[in-house]
Amino acid sequence: MIDPCIRCVERDRCKGMNQPCKFKIAYNNWKKGCKKVAEHTKKVNKRIRESEA
Repeated sequence: MIDPCIRCVERDRCKGMNQPCKFKIAYNNWKKGCKKVAEHTKKVNKRIRESEA
């Protein structure tokens, strides 16, 4: 699993300001992002299938 603290979206808060990255918060934000991408991909794939049919 990728450590969300390494790929933290809010770098200013996590690392730039020398604040420790809160793993739980960073992981939840990362997970939400993955979920959005997955939902978008499903919609796109569905449109492609419908246009081919």
